[in-house]
Amino acid sequence: MYERLTADDAFRDLAALRKFCGKHPEAAVHGCGDEYNFYFEGERCTYWLRCITRSKDYNLYLHVFAKEDENG
Repeated sequence: MYERLTADDAFRDLAALRKFCGKHPEAAVHGCGDEYNFYFEGERCTYWLRCITRSKDYNLYLHVFAKEDENG
């Protein structure tokens, strides 16, 4: 996931970030038209990508939550 998020063609600017988020209106934060949340359930971790698409204040935050293994 990290490699994809840091690839040369990934979110290169605000326009690219807005275009990506606009394709996923279901990810929009209720009542806030410029923030989006994406989740991915991996085998060992859960990933939460928070995208803020405000002009002059756009950011990406990647949170990674490790899952407990079967042995606790």
